[in-house]
Amino acid sequence: MNTFIRTGRLALIAAMACLLMLAGCAKKTADEMLQEGDQLLGQKNLLEAEIKYEDVLDRYPDNETAYGHAHMGLAMVYGAQRNYQREREEYNTLIKKVGGPATQQGWAIYCQKLQSYINEGKPAEALRETLETSGTFKSAPAEAKYAYQGTLANLYLSNNETTKALEIFNTLSVDGVNDPGAQYDILVQRSSVYMRDKAWPKVIEADEAYLKRFPKSPMKSKVLFHLGTTYEQLKDKAKAGEAFDQAVAAAKEAFDKAVSADEKCDNLVQLAGIYQYRQDLAMAEKYMDQVIKEYPLSQLRITAMFGKAQIAMERKDPKAALAILGEINRLYPNSQASLAAEKRAREIQAELHATTGTLTRARVGATTGTAAAETAPTTGTTGAETAPTTGTTGSAR
Repeated sequence: MNTFIRTGRLALIAAMACLLMLAGCAKKTADEMLQEGDQLLGQKNLLEAEIKYEDVLDRYPDNETAYGHAHMGLAMVYGAQRNYQREREEYNTLIKKVGGPATQQGWAIYCQKLQSYINEGKPAEALRETLETSGTFKSAPAEAKYAYQGTLANLYLSNNETTKALEIFNTLSVDGVNDPGAQYDILVQRSSVYMRDKAWPKVIEADEAYLKRFPKSPMKSKVLFHLGTTYEQLKDKAKAGEAFDQAVAAAKEAFDKAVSADEKCDNLVQLAGIYQYRQDLAMAEKYMDQVIKEYPLSQLRITAMFGKAQIAMERKDPKAALAILGEINRLYPNSQASLAAEKRAREIQAELHATTGTLTRARVGATTGTAAAETAPTTGTTGAETAPTTGTTGSAR
């Protein structure tokens, strides 16, 4: 049966390839073909996208840019098809092309390859391969070694080997890159391990050590907020309140010093999250409104809108929440944000139905397409989030 399926698929590919060739007799540039492949991939037309990327490689074998783009496109196609072995083969081709996993480009691709193992439900295989690659990083630059060690620690966590993970994180916190952003990532990871064991004093010790080392860190408000939530776990309301007040002051100071709109929005959302956590909904809404009205082009505007919807629910005003979710759908159609808004609207309607026995259809509009520019963000900050599976790129707490 599998032989017939494979034979039929090959015949289909050949037929579609002929049609595509006939449709495009005028020779197209590599960029035009790659754009078409990307559009097909975005539309989930995986078989046609695969053909398009393969066609690029056949027609433009000496075009370095097209070579990388097409192979990455094929990797994404195979990943979407859950053909993880072929996905990793494409990554291997690219890693070899750019000089190995210790290069900046090679490392980014290598992390994608490790994520493929995770997506397949094989974290042990990802760990095994990472350990086998250790020799490649012996003579690598310091930043590459740091990235490798952080990834290795995360994979130990994925395989429930917390002791080994913590050993690496503790070493990196002392000997790693002396950068507040990089060290914040390590802090998040270390804290996640301590929190699993409810070792709250160790969480506090780690947070305070970070604040002492980087007193002017851009993440100062986030660390102070997390410190406050940890003191709450110890039932120390006085120290928790002090940490929360310091977090507010740090976010306001950072906002005043911020130059870019993204930095300003980040601190406004941080302030909103702190106030929302402390149940000062009026102040939380004030800062969310500031993001929405003053920074309409910021990605964090979506975060603020979801936050306002959540506040409306906390105020037991589902109609207001549904109206805000509908506005997200109107402003960001065919996006991950609109999909998330629709999902949340359905959840609210289900809650209303369970409570009142009536169901009024949420008018958030139909969504089609698969744009990937926006993400459905969380609101505010709610303690340490789970760290990424691979790499040590920023986790917001």
